[in-house]
Amino acid sequence: MALAVSVLLSVGFFIADSTGSVGATSAHQKGLVVFTGGTNRIEEGAKIILSGYTGPVLITGVYPGVQVEQLFKAYGLSANQLASVTLDYAAQSTAGNVLQTGRWAREHHITDLRVITSSYHAARSRLLFRRYTPDLRVAISPVEPDSGGLRIWVKEYIKYALVLVGAEAFMPAIHDVNA
Repeated sequence: MALAVSVLLSVGFFIADSTGSVGATSAHQKGLVVFTGGTNRIEEGAKIILSGYTGPVLITGVYPGVQVEQLFKAYGLSANQLASVTLDYAAQSTAGNVLQTGRWAREHHITDLRVITSSYHAARSRLLFRRYTPDLRVAISPVEPDSGGLRIWVKEYIKYALVLVGAEAFMPAIHDVNA
């Protein structure tokens, strides 16, 4: 009975954190971060930059060797806009994305930022930000993926449940890109 209640509560928190308020975009947000790994995330970042955002941008979890021009080629960003983008090749997981975001934010003296990720990924991302970077004020801007359906939500819930119990500590978060 206790196990069933625990599971139901965690499912409820997951749903609420995935679909609830994501935090308002405000003038206080001095950084923009895009987590790679899902469709429409880079496109959403490009839209924000093209709409006039001029602050620093971090794209985290980028496949080694990919250049900023490749990521944004289809969106027509100017050289000045591309120059504001930092690529992180070290993150290997959502925990790695959060850790690298925290490092980047400290280097840029940023305490308020906006993070773009997929809707199904918002709850786990939020949980990890609260755990690893409680000093950051993070507004998550979820985007809808092109596909996935119920399967991707179930898979993400399992990952969320593992993070609830701290299992991400046993998974690789970042790797040495200089190795």
